[in-house]
Formats: sequence, structure tokens, C-alpha cells
Amino acid sequence: MARMIPATLSLKTESRGAEENLFHALRDSLDNSYTIFHSFDLLARNLQRSIIDVEIDFLIFSHKQGLLSLEVKGGIIKHDGAIQAPSTPPSPARSFCCIYCIKISEFK
Repeated sequence: MARMIPATLSLKTESRGAEENLFHALRDSLDNSYTIFHSFDLLARNLQRSIIDVEIDFLIFSHKQGLLSLEVKGGIIKHDGAIQAPSTPPSPARSFCCIYCIKISEFK
């Protein structure tokens, strides 16, 4: 079982079905070599170079694999002005993720 930080979901997250489902799926399907940060807050710069608060839904760390950042979306997705909606309400398997991957070896 993966190590989750925080170990439990906040009340805010429990109202977001896609994140709650993914939280449990990641925790239960990955082994203890993974550390997963949920709802990870940090400071970043926007395109105007101003410092802003941002949140990463899931930041997954593995000594062997590196870092993986997941932005979770459930339901209707808009992309380039086109609406893509599932024909049925989203289930955990139909939740959408944007994935950003950083390989640790690239920084050595």
C-alpha cells in the first residue's frame, strides 16, 4: 500500500468524486515504495512572472520512477472550445487526468 500524505481525505476532497476515487485507487494499488502527496500546495510563477498559489491534485514520488503530477478532472471536459462529455455520468474509470512526468535521472 502506498504512503499517502495526508493519510486521509479532507472533507473538501470527499465532495469531489473523481479525486476521492483516485485517492483510494492509488493508495490501494501501489506498493509502499511510492509516496503520494494529495492536494499539494506550492508557489509558482505565472506567465506574467507573478507569484501565485497553485495546487497539485496528486504528486507521486518513486525512487526508481521519479515524480508524476496528476491533475484530476471528472465529468465534462472542454478542450480547444470543443466539449467532450461522456455518454453516461463519469465513473472512476472515466475520470480524466492530465499527467506531467519528471524523471529523477534528468536532474543528476
